[in-house]
Amino acid sequence: MRMLYLTLADIDDRSYGGAIRSHQIREALLQVGEVDTLVIHGAPSTRLDTEWQPGRVKRALYARGSGRLHQLGQRLAIRRHVAAVVRAGGYDVIVARYIGLALFVPLRAWTRLVVDADDMFKSISPNLPVSLRVRAALGLRNFAARLALTRAAHVWYVNPADGARLKARALSWVPNTVLAPDAGRARPAPVPGRILMVGYFDHPPNARGLLWFATEVLPSLVAEFPQVELHVVGRYPSILAATLHRDAIHFHGFVDALAAEYDRAALVVAPIQSGGGTQIKVIDALVHGRPLVASRFAHAGFDRELTNGLHLRVADAAAAWVRQCAELLRDPKAAEAMAERGRCAVAAGGLQRVNDTVRDTVIAIAGRGADRQRTASA
Repeated sequence: MRMLYLTLADIDDRSYGGAIRSHQIREALLQVGEVDTLVIHGAPSTRLDTEWQPGRVKRALYARGSGRLHQLGQRLAIRRHVAAVVRAGGYDVIVARYIGLALFVPLRAWTRLVVDADDMFKSISPNLPVSLRVRAALGLRNFAARLALTRAAHVWYVNPADGARLKARALSWVPNTVLAPDAGRARPAPVPGRILMVGYFDHPPNARGLLWFATEVLPSLVAEFPQVELHVVGRYPSILAATLHRDAIHFHGFVDALAAEYDRAALVVAPIQSGGGTQIKVIDALVHGRPLVASRFAHAGFDRELTNGLHLRVADAAAAWVRQCAELLRDPKAAEAMAERGRCAVAAGGLQRVNDTVRDTVIAIAGRGADRQRTASA
């Protein structure tokens, strides 16, 4: 079986939630057949690979920060590039991470297209001061995306609540999952007052969550606990680091040993208030056995399995965030006990379900394609 995989993340990148999911899906596809991978994302300059690189990878990169007319031209160039790859490849199945990447695929190929609608339904916390116009535009975007997905051969969704909202030819739940770190690793002791936030900070919801926490919550924590520092791990734009240039905030970018960063943290925060799907950073913190405070928005995708106060702490308003963080920083023993309960709750994971669902989906689509070819030639 030959498959084409469209993804935002480089194949070896596992530095943030979306990249982890992209890697897991690609690995599951490789268990079934041959996979060509087309990586599409922003970069300092435009690049359209004409030759396959090691691992059967091509990159279609577009320049960030260009004007709208230039952006439109780049999108059209990428559409033509994807169409040429599809024509030349003779693929049995095409898999696209996110609906935005699926829209680069020619419509005639959607009968063999699987869309991983990871963050299909975008939403914004009601606590954010966002205009009615912005919320209406978001609703229109969700409606258009849901309509587009009716044309796909199969749709994967991550948030259990999305299944009832989607209309598609075929649907499967593919949960977010993370691999547990090596239990036998040498673990440094948590550093008192060290707060960690992990994410891909080129992604606006992550950047907005970080900015909000750094301005609305962190100053009160520093005033009560002078040793408090916020450590930010994951790719970030330089303007974000410049905006938050202060003594108590440290940007690390991509790190090779993410488990060690979790181990050193006395507390992990996930103050995300907009976006879609489920926040993989929630289960990533818990599988590493760290105390976590998350927004109600970030917790929503896991509220059936993870209980506020038992496995993690949940907060919305800034005052509640300060209170929840302060209580855990004051009582490390209680914080570690909660973290262990959280770790046990997510330890079972769901990687086998990911592998099984990916396999069953692509085999079924390839089989239907073969049936159509036999009928056409009869």
